[in-house]
Amino acid sequence: MVKMKLIIADNTLESYQGHSFAYCESIKREAEKQGINVTILATQNVNSEVKNILNAVPFFKYSFFHSFPEPLLLSILPDRIFNHYYPLWNYYLRNKMLTIEMKNVLNYIPSTEKCIILFPNFTYNDFKGIIDTAEITKNNPNTHVAAVQHFTSRINLHTSKFPNKYYERVFNYLNKSVHQNRIHLFSDSTQLTEEYKKYTPKYHTVLPIPHTSDSLQTDAQTPEKLIIGYMGDARTNKGFHLLPEALDVVKQNNPNHKLEFHIQANIRNKNEWQASQAGILLNNRTDTHCYRTALNENEYKKLMNLIDIFVLPYTLDYYHSQTSGVFSEARSLGKVTVVTRGSWMADEINQNGGGILCLPEDPKSIGDSISKAIDNYSSLKKEALKAEKNWNGFHNVGNYFKILMNTVFPDGVSAS
Repeated sequence: MVKMKLIIADNTLESYQGHSFAYCESIKREAEKQGINVTILATQNVNSEVKNILNAVPFFKYSFFHSFPEPLLLSILPDRIFNHYYPLWNYYLRNKMLTIEMKNVLNYIPSTEKCIILFPNFTYNDFKGIIDTAEITKNNPNTHVAAVQHFTSRINLHTSKFPNKYYERVFNYLNKSVHQNRIHLFSDSTQLTEEYKKYTPKYHTVLPIPHTSDSLQTDAQTPEKLIIGYMGDARTNKGFHLLPEALDVVKQNNPNHKLEFHIQANIRNKNEWQASQAGILLNNRTDTHCYRTALNENEYKKLMNLIDIFVLPYTLDYYHSQTSGVFSEARSLGKVTVVTRGSWMADEINQNGGGILCLPEDPKSIGDSISKAIDNYSSLKKEALKAEKNWNGFHNVGNYFKILMNTVFPDGVSAS
């Protein structure tokens, strides 16, 4: 039992959508098992069920996904000028508002105990506010700030040679901070850690992905009916819009196979017309079960265990180095996966097997790769079950907490 406080400050935590709930729930459970007092700060619009399960505090008025309206002056300028200055305006306001909101964190910080304020999600639009949190808590020298990076800084890495200017800006701010010794940076992949070396000499320690599960399936034989599935947000950068055509290819390739498709088709961004159109097409298929709303914890786990082959046709705009919660969970359950060539997920498949690679943004290739996974399911399942043991050896919440604590408090924390 250790005597300290953990504050999880998650301005994405609003509902079951995404992996914020699973991430926070797993860390809270492990911390409390060690006798640590945990407070979770969520958005002010947090779902009542999520709020009650996590005992979360409605805290952030402006969520991770919030974009501020453009000022009148910008709106009357030519598009070329608007497109240049609006991201800067949004960057400035998002960081400023997070700094203002985090001043209220002082109400939750113990006066003498050691404390970690953990930001499990951030981008450049939040990072200055996170650094300012160290300034806000300067009178509490036992309070440390930990920030976990899940997102790439370099959209379209394979076509752009230049680092993101906003990340350069915020990391320069960090590099000049007098509170660096109380700010600790983490990522959830070696690829992201390497990527962020371009911006700062301060190291990003690799943390496990904590929301993994023990496998419930050990049978490597091909079931009579294979369930093919897609889970997570229905977004174009996750290749959701490619699924209708890809599934047509699968059916053409496998006229005699008993197949069923289960697709999580809840669309967060209603402006993504391609995703919306794909959702309509998938919903009209007689062989496809569509889940059009966010699933709660039990529904999500049930679907996760039902699916035999996971399809993750993510684009390389983001996922050349960015990680995937769905892939992590599928990996921890020994599931067969179809993933995009050149992605972070493909590196894991190349090293440990258990999956098939498809070409990026190519529905014919996605369909053919799913068909290959069907034809070779038994051998791929054996590989996936073997890879599961290796994956879960590192990616588990106990290991997450051990690395977090050892990095932030290398000299340990006194027992109560």
